[in-house]
Amino acid sequence: MHLAQVRDRTETLDIELVSLSLALSGKPGAPHIAGDGDISLTAAGGPLLDRLFDSVGTPQSVRTLLARSLPLDLKAHLDDPDNGGGQGLSLSGTAGVADLTLVAKLDGGILGALAGPIDASLDLTGHDAAGLTRQLGLGDVAVLPDGGDMKLTASLKGDPKATLAVSIGLAG
Repeated sequence: MHLAQVRDRTETLDIELVSLSLALSGKPGAPHIAGDGDISLTAAGGPLLDRLFDSVGTPQSVRTLLARSLPLDLKAHLDDPDNGGGQGLSLSGTAGVADLTLVAKLDGGILGALAGPIDASLDLTGHDAAGLTRQLGLGDVAVLPDGGDMKLTASLKGDPKATLAVSIGLAG
C-alpha cells in the first residue's frame, strides 16, 4: 500500500515476527504514525532489521550492540506526534538475557529519531551477570560478581548530530 493511499486508518503489520498496530495518516511528505504493538525478533534479526537500521542511519557499533541483544520480545508504544512532530516512545520486555525498559522523547519523531534532539532513559536488569556482561560487549569476564542481579541504567540527552550528554550506571 502506498502512503498516499493511507488516510486516517489503522494498519496492522506482521513482518518477520514483528506485529505492530499503527495509526497511519497524513500525506507522503508528512506521515502521521502512532500506536502500540509487540516486537519479537529472533537471534538472526533478518533483512527487515537491516532495512530498518539502514533507513534511520544506525551506526555499525549500535547495530552490533542490538544484535547481541537478540532475541527480543518487547511491548511498544509510540505517542501521537505533538505539534512540532515530536513523539514519545516506550519499550518494555526482554532483550537477550535482560529485562528492558526504554522511555524516550524523540523531538524529530520516529521517522527522524536520529535527526532531532533525544531525551531517553534505559534500564537493563539481568539475573545472569556474565551473560549481561557479554551482551553489553564487555567480554567474557563478569564485571560484577556472578550469582546476583546486575542492573545497567543509562540516560541520553541532546542532539545526535551535535552533543549528547550520556550517563551510565552499573550495579550488582
